[in-house]
Amino acid sequence: MRRPRLPLTRTRAARRPAPPAEAQRVKERCTRLVVELGNRAQSWRGAALDAELAFRRWQSASAGERGAAAAGYLAAIDREEKAAAEYSRASAACCTPLPQLRAAS
Repeated sequence: MRRPRLPLTRTRAARRPAPPAEAQRVKERCTRLVVELGNRAQSWRGAALDAELAFRRWQSASAGERGAAAAGYLAAIDREEKAAAEYSRASAACCTPLPQLRAAS
């Protein structure tokens, strides 16, 4: 003997998958955020390496080259700080909640 179907409750309706178009938009947004985060992380690591190399050049520069080496190091530090800020913004964007998916009607 079959049980009678219970009426669809709000809780059960919320578990329905999102409409395909909306789910696709959310998936694309997540993908863009993750790719952007990876790109920003790579840029920051590259800028940090450049700053380290510039520091080493400054440390080992001769007396006549120390001024130019110091300027190069300061410029590299500025680039690293900007890259770190961009990486931080990308990370924060990945941590923001996605819009609620509406259940299929």
